[in-house]
Amino acid sequence: MKKTLPLLTSAIIGLASTHCIADSSGPYIGAKTGTMQVNLSAYDDVSANGLAIGYNINKWLGLEFELVNSSSGDYDFYYSQGEYEISTRAFYTTFRTPGAFYFKGKGGIIQEELEISRGYDDDDDNDEIGGSVAVALGYNAGPVSFEVSYTLVEEDVTYTAAGLYVHF
Repeated sequence: MKKTLPLLTSAIIGLASTHCIADSSGPYIGAKTGTMQVNLSAYDDVSANGLAIGYNINKWLGLEFELVNSSSGDYDFYYSQGEYEISTRAFYTTFRTPGAFYFKGKGGIIQEELEISRGYDDDDDNDEIGGSVAVALGYNAGPVSFEVSYTLVEEDVTYTAAGLYVHF
């Protein structure tokens, strides 16, 4: 009995820690939807949908690639009117607190493409590459998690979204 109890305790602790490691690392894929806000009065806010693919290195750190495309929105700037769309591609390093309810911070590189359609041949495409940061609050329910996030795309553009993620 004296040898069985420590052996049994060690086995339980080992299995529990393996379960924690398995839950906190590995790949995931998710979809998100929300609103892209352009903080200029001439531009309307637009809905946007995204796809995220990531890998949790451990319970704290991860990597994430994200694609987001907006719907068409109207702009009206003095004598120029038309529609615009925003597309982003970003690569982030993520920091996440452990636990069922969590906080996540992301920082990385983003490529933003702004397409402006004026209804005649003077359409405009603007591409920018820069830094981006985001914060999220989430709930991890085993293989599925839910997040609400706020992303600073650039100085004048933010993206507020809710997403559902599946972990493998």
